[in-house]
Amino acid sequence: MTNNNNKKPLVSIIIPCHNSQKTIAKAIESCKNQTYKNIEIIVIDDGSTDGSIDVISQEKVVFVKSINKGAPHARNLGLRRSNGELIKFLDSDDELLKEAIDTQVADQFLIKDNQIIYGDYQINANGQKIIKKNIIINNASMIDIIKNDIMTSTPLHRKIMLNKINGFDERLKRGQEWNLHIRLAAIGVEFIHRPDLIYTYHVDKSSSCITNKTLKSSEKFNINIERYLLTYNSVFEACNNLERTAFASLLWALGRQADREENKDIAHQCFTIAKNISPKLHLINTSKLYLLLCKILGPSISESILLSLYSPLK
Repeated sequence: MTNNNNKKPLVSIIIPCHNSQKTIAKAIESCKNQTYKNIEIIVIDDGSTDGSIDVISQEKVVFVKSINKGAPHARNLGLRRSNGELIKFLDSDDELLKEAIDTQVADQFLIKDNQIIYGDYQINANGQKIIKKNIIINNASMIDIIKNDIMTSTPLHRKIMLNKINGFDERLKRGQEWNLHIRLAAIGVEFIHRPDLIYTYHVDKSSSCITNKTLKSSEKFNINIERYLLTYNSVFEACNNLERTAFASLLWALGRQADREENKDIAHQCFTIAKNISPKLHLINTSKLYLLLCKILGPSISESILLSLYSPLK
């Protein structure tokens, strides 16, 4: 690569912000400290009610104010405002490592046009940093992404690909990056892992964070059902039988969890949807005993029996 910044692709770093007065300056500073200099920093304030706007206004960044509509909307606003050929998303309470953009831009020259690179990350928990490998499988395709997840800030995206799928699905309350990556995979994008640390994820996130809300158990189930269904419906035409099975397995596992937590109506809903998506294959990778019990007694009674068999003796 040449050292002339004008010859290097522009990278747009997009930071959605909601009530992040205490952390947004550090997030922005981690972008300014990048060894790769051909960047633009775009901060979208998602209707903050604390002092976030005052902090952002003092920074030399592209600043867009918005009403509170959530992280997907804020990221999409940033995407539309961006001029970069390459896109990096960063949460307002996380920080990019100093050489993250430099490393990932260099990797762009080693991959194909239909591929996106992603790296690893570290968790900062009470001052202790723990490295997390974000690897799924090299050349990860749709079925790999359905079964797993890639953290929002580890990929370096191509803007042209994000525009093809109209960015993030703004209907989703959670798991937007999982949905985004599946929809990218549905149009033929492959995800290529590189073992490089990209950013620090802070686990002591504020309850007011744009992507962090405390929810009741039933709400979490309903949000996951919505997430799975919206994602499946958006890509089902591109799905083969194994990919449909992967979606069905997610819903079946969610139903089993709901059963264990005595959310019987939600469990029944999950099982019904899973059967509709993949009538014969939703029980793949489960025990033979569970499979036999389900055939005879149905999933809810089977779950109760298994819990009684395998729960510790009192």
